[in-house]
Amino acid sequence: MKKNGDIASLFQKHAAKKKAATVAATSNPDPIEPVVEEQIHERVVEKIKRMQKLRSDGWDNFLEKVTSFCYKHGVEVPAMDDDYVPYGKSARKARAQKQTNDDHFRREVYIGVIDQISQKLDNRFDEINMELLSCMSAFSPSKSFASFDAQKLRRLAEFYPNEFSNNNLLKLELQLDNYIDDMRHDDSFKGLDNIVDLSDKLVETKRHKGIMEACGFGTGRVAP
Repeated sequence: MKKNGDIASLFQKHAAKKKAATVAATSNPDPIEPVVEEQIHERVVEKIKRMQKLRSDGWDNFLEKVTSFCYKHGVEVPAMDDDYVPYGKSARKARAQKQTNDDHFRREVYIGVIDQISQKLDNRFDEINMELLSCMSAFSPSKSFASFDAQKLRRLAEFYPNEFSNNNLLKLELQLDNYIDDMRHDDSFKGLDNIVDLSDKLVETKRHKGIMEACGFGTGRVAP
């Protein structure tokens, strides 16, 4: 199969996925504002760090809140150093297990729930998905293309080996230089927030034809 990978095909793939996601969101009876990949990546990283912090030193604060709630509503709070007695079990059998309330509520319940949440995050956002999100965020036009990273976009292209040969990857690096230079010097592309806004603006200014043919975007440069 002939490989025609260039910045145009890379942009098309990403823009089409983002457009489809936005259409799906807006067709929902209770639509959610689209979130760019950069924000998703940042939020996932933030959630993972928060889970780690809660696991390592969040127990005391959590226990204080639970204890306060229980006292307020007349609920008895067991001493954490006492033996844990499961519901319906005798205290004698509980003592034989040598498990304190702290062991049960902190390790098995509190840390156990955090580990389950962390595992779900790991399953959904594994190392490859996190790298893919990070690479895709490099296309974001937000803050005058502040997230642009040619190396990340090159890496993004490597996720499509059927489209990008080694020669295509070399060509892509040169095309990306033309692309970002044009975008940052054109006032029409300032103030955009996400890839959908960018693709719409390219069509509105008719510069999508340039990205399909070459990456000079009407500047007179010929893409390699």
